Amino acid sequence: MASLEADAASERFRIRFRYGGESYKRSLKTTDRCEANAILGRVEETIRLLERGRLEIPPDADPGVFILSCERQVCGWRQLGRNSRRNPSR
Repeated sequence: MASLEADAASERFRIRFRYGGESYKRSLKTTDRCEANAILGRVEETIRLLERGRLEIPPDADPGVFILSCERQVCGWRQLGRNSRRNPSR
């Protein structure tokens, strides 16, 4: 689904992933392997949610940016099947 690679010159990690038939490659702006692996896991989970129809990319969002931001896109996001309000009676 997604993979990490280290840039030899800057020692920063990059992530590669595919979604919707497109290939994306982005810098993670970190040299910390643990942090890069954590981001990798969140990106893979976001892609799984999208593929299952549990998450939807807003029409005005760039898919690569949205997936990498792990659903915290400024333009907004919707997780399908979830009610954002809490039940006040509980």
